[in-house]
Amino acid sequence: MVSKTKSTKPLEPPLAEATSTARAVERCVCYRTVTCDFTLEDVTKWLFPPEVFNMLHTAHSYARPSFLTTYTDTILLPNNTPVKVYLDCEAIGLIPPKLGLCKLQDTETGSRIIEALYNLEQIITQWKQVYKVINWLNNNATLSAAKFYMPALGALLPQEHPFHRARGHIAHHACPKRPISEIAPDIRSAMTILASGLLIYDPALKCNSNHFSVSMWPRDEDFDSELEAVASQSFSLL
Repeated sequence: MVSKTKSTKPLEPPLAEATSTARAVERCVCYRTVTCDFTLEDVTKWLFPPEVFNMLHTAHSYARPSFLTTYTDTILLPNNTPVKVYLDCEAIGLIPPKLGLCKLQDTETGSRIIEALYNLEQIITQWKQVYKVINWLNNNATLSAAKFYMPALGALLPQEHPFHRARGHIAHHACPKRPISEIAPDIRSAMTILASGLLIYDPALKCNSNHFSVSMWPRDEDFDSELEAVASQSFSLL
């Protein structure tokens, strides 16, 4: 008889749900604080030269419907921050252009688009601290230690999570792998960022329609490169 062994999935980090909820809070902060007083057409005319926009727009009415309706490319802001843009070409009536045609234009609304992206960059940079602390506590602390040093994490976790049953007092706050001193300053700043975000967080908030979305990775010399994927997400601006 052949014995069957059960396949087991790798265990998630104990604070994985906190990261997921933190992403939702960060998105809410962006949607409620970043002003996007421009249209999808404004964005498209900022991304492409007039002759390219006009040609793609004219050709759209002659083209067959296609499953390829999104344009994705990486641009550099004036401060050299790389931004990955996702443009719904069908929503604006364009044939998706090939790579290499994107060239930022000095349009009337271009400065407002750049300002919105700079504001988004500032929020993303701040929230990296939150993800950095959650990741450190995941890797180096017990739940009791995490609760003792950053009790605000409880707001990111469901009531049935064992975090809420952890003792979280001075006798149980050991971090067995790394000294807490190496993350303590980041905990203080992360607590402030998280608290301000939770004040305006609305779980029922509906995101935008995904016609124009961006992802960006502001660089931070003190930030672990392994966390870039954790701290980056796509934000719908239009």
